[in-house]
Amino acid sequence: MKKCCKSINITNPETIAPFIADCLRRHKRRRDFKREILQNGTTTEEYEKLLEGASIDDVAMLFAKQIAHAIKTHNIPKFKVRASEKYDAVSEKTRLIGNESCLQRLYDYVAVYSCMELWERKMVDQQCSSMVGRGQLYGVRMIQRYTRKNNCHIDYCKRHGIKYTDKMRYFVKLDIYHCFPSMDRELIKQRLSHDVGNNDLLYLWGVLLDSYAPVTDGILIGALPSQWISQYMLSSLYRQAMAGGGVSYMIMYMDDMLLFSHSKSKLKKAVLSLCEYAKNELHLTVKPNWHIKRYDVEPIDMMGYVIHRNGKIRIRAKTFIHARRMALRIKRTAFATLTQAQRLVSYKGCFLHSDCHKAWQKYNLEKAFASAQNVVSNHERSKTHVSLLRQRTRKD
Repeated sequence: MKKCCKSINITNPETIAPFIADCLRRHKRRRDFKREILQNGTTTEEYEKLLEGASIDDVAMLFAKQIAHAIKTHNIPKFKVRASEKYDAVSEKTRLIGNESCLQRLYDYVAVYSCMELWERKMVDQQCSSMVGRGQLYGVRMIQRYTRKNNCHIDYCKRHGIKYTDKMRYFVKLDIYHCFPSMDRELIKQRLSHDVGNNDLLYLWGVLLDSYAPVTDGILIGALPSQWISQYMLSSLYRQAMAGGGVSYMIMYMDDMLLFSHSKSKLKKAVLSLCEYAKNELHLTVKPNWHIKRYDVEPIDMMGYVIHRNGKIRIRAKTFIHARRMALRIKRTAFATLTQAQRLVSYKGCFLHSDCHKAWQKYNLEKAFASAQNVVSNHERSKTHVSLLRQRTRKD
């Protein structure tokens, strides 16, 4: 394969200014960003204009000149990354979450956006994360589409007496053990140098990857480059599985992998080969708790939804119970606190994108969600009103 990213010049401020502007649009209301912007020579009045979106390109150009010069002279400052362990109540796991400085986040956006050509070449459509429009619903719809297509083939062959092998008879779910902390940074650098033909870009990635060394042995959870570089490394697992034979379909959601096959023995052989490849080539370990299951006996529980053999999508039992209890409580008391309303509103997408129409009508969830949305909407309007009053008092 020809090397990527040869034509992009990240030492030109005009090239990287749009990347920095996008970062400022997303993080401009953070306190550390405000402090960094004010230290960079921007006045408080200009910062207020920045919040309104008036002079964001001007501020981005100021940072772009500074960052482009540092990359050109190979004099990027050493970044100090902080990290703390946080418990996730949903997955019941404790993860080491990183916290980067404001300046490092700007460099992160430059590094990631400059490698878009590489991401588009390497990442496959079956990777359901990182890229715009590829999330949980994208992956669930893909599984549903494969299922319905396979069911149509089975029905057609039965009607016409044609022999057909069910391509989705068996499935297996695989998971990488501590994916981000187990990533080999030196291996990442080797693969980037093999695929990227831009020395300045390689230098930038080297500095960012080395900044994670005091905190973790791999890459940092919570950093923008981590999610992209992990998908870049794991894309080779998809190619390895599909090239080996025995696998009909494969879908990846970050480090979770779902494989389908018509044969149990061939699927087991493909999984063992994939585990060996991940260990030898990527220095990653696949969890040994995988089991091959029949699709018509047990549905697929992945990406927050449950997909059945007939193509129907259901909500996870645990999620449904929490949403139902919250909706009935709000309906019974005719009152919801802000926290309760925010929790209930977060479940609305699960009902809208699944085949749970009977539950929606049975518990009259439309009314409960409408009242919760009003509570959240009124709270956001009051916040906007208070901020406008503060700006007026400052001007006066």
